[in-house]
Amino acid sequence: NIASQDYPNYKKESFKGPYYENVVDCIDENVSYKVKREFQNISDEKNYVDIHTSYIQLDGDIPGVEEINRRLKEDAVYFVETYEENKEEIHKTLEDTGTGIQAEIKSYVTYNTEDIISIVIWQNISVGYMYLDVKLQTYNINLDTGVILDNESILDLEGFGSQFRERSNAQNGISDSGMEVFSDEDIEAMLMNNASLIIFY
Repeated sequence: NIASQDYPNYKKESFKGPYYENVVDCIDENVSYKVKREFQNISDEKNYVDIHTSYIQLDGDIPGVEEINRRLKEDAVYFVETYEENKEEIHKTLEDTGTGIQAEIKSYVTYNTEDIISIVIWQNISVGYMYLDVKLQTYNINLDTGVILDNESILDLEGFGSQFRERSNAQNGISDSGMEVFSDEDIEAMLMNNASLIIFY
């Protein structure tokens, strides 16, 4: 069981309403493979650096599981590795600016069955009081084939632009800087761009 105080495991029936409001673990542990969470942290009080990283690793009869695990770890600990390789220069910059680094890179399993798993890496990095990087990175993996699916291959987006706008407006409100500034075709084009599309089960 990989649940902890910071990563409680929710049941599917816990979710009510039309929207999935938070990224959380929703792990079915009654499957033939194991889901493990590993940690890689850095704490340097002298230089005001505090980095907490977690990544998911799979254990079981999954084609290409070693490569899958390598990708999941590599992408989650990228900031840690970058910091370690450049920390002297980073410390000098922090000293000059009087700031520090706080980073949380958390990995969640939002859905899994025998056949598929969705993993989300949520990254929040700040320097002082300024956000440096906040993003989600997603992996939808076919466990039968060991293939990490391209996001745009999951959705049939024809005619989906107007539906997406309606759902966004209902959830986020209508604003001049929101979905109203884009045409249906613009929205569908953005959703077909694997570099910017975030989708997970």
